[in-house]
Amino acid sequence: MTNPGEVFEPTVSKQFEIGAKAEWNSLGGSVAIYHLEKPSGIRVGNTFEVSGEQTHKGVELNLYGEITPAIRLLGGASYIDSEMATTTEGINQGRSAIGVPEFQLNLGGEWDTPLINHLTLTSRIIYTGEQYADQSGRIELPHWTRVDIGARYTTKAAGKPLVLRANLENLFNESSWGVSNAGYLYVGDARSLQLSATIDF
Repeated sequence: MTNPGEVFEPTVSKQFEIGAKAEWNSLGGSVAIYHLEKPSGIRVGNTFEVSGEQTHKGVELNLYGEITPAIRLLGGASYIDSEMATTTEGINQGRSAIGVPEFQLNLGGEWDTPLINHLTLTSRIIYTGEQYADQSGRIELPHWTRVDIGARYTTKAAGKPLVLRANLENLFNESSWGVSNAGYLYVGDARSLQLSATIDF
């Protein structure tokens, strides 16, 4: 790039949204429809510029709450129709925006298992649809799915509440690619184990 580190002027985005929310006993959900207009960052030759505008029209669904006192869910899904609405000299106008998947899904759950008191098992599935990695629409990254699992144990240490956590992300070690809005590719994280402890003083 010819302008690394350049700081651009603040930009303004416009979003119009309408939605609804409902709850049934211990379960709840929401739906929202939106239209977003925001400035677009693009590469012109070897120079990165904030020029033109992209629009995003989409629908978001969310679900949360308890199926039983011991089982909880939290998740959401979205559909996004993105478009480079205006561009410098009309280059790639009308194409999909970089790094915006058409479909996304996240669903997580917790189970307070009766097998061991104060032990909660967790899981999460993340799906990200295809997305473009270049402005011309020639490079399309494949969709990917990731599964995470974990456990949380609540106890006491020296009379203080203690929470022990273990999370295994990307259980099946699936390979994936991601892309920033500026078009930079990155590799998704491999299988990883995270351990932590939290104590209240």
